[in-house]
Amino acid sequence: MHEAAILLRALINVLNNGEERKRAITEVSQTLRELAAGQGIPVDDKFRNENGIALQMSKLEYVFTDGTSGLRAQTGWYFDIVRLYREERGKYDKLSRFGNS
Repeated sequence: MHEAAILLRALINVLNNGEERKRAITEVSQTLRELAAGQGIPVDDKFRNENGIALQMSKLEYVFTDGTSGLRAQTGWYFDIVRLYREERGKYDKLSRFGNS
């Protein structure tokens, strides 16, 4: 859920604060790769790469915007993190910090 919260925070910055989507995707990819490496998780070229992050962000956008934009998602963690953001903001805020694990 920590990774999902970081991705949602980046999506919100794109949608509401005008951050460039490509830049947000690059930053999320780098952050998640650094977090994994710091935990001893092997990181190869495909692990949390920009293409994968872009796909996940598009699906998350669909859920976050109630289907008005993004790629359709019917199930998965997307719904869990959006619910947490909307209903338990304190927990979401704690999860979305880069230093959490």
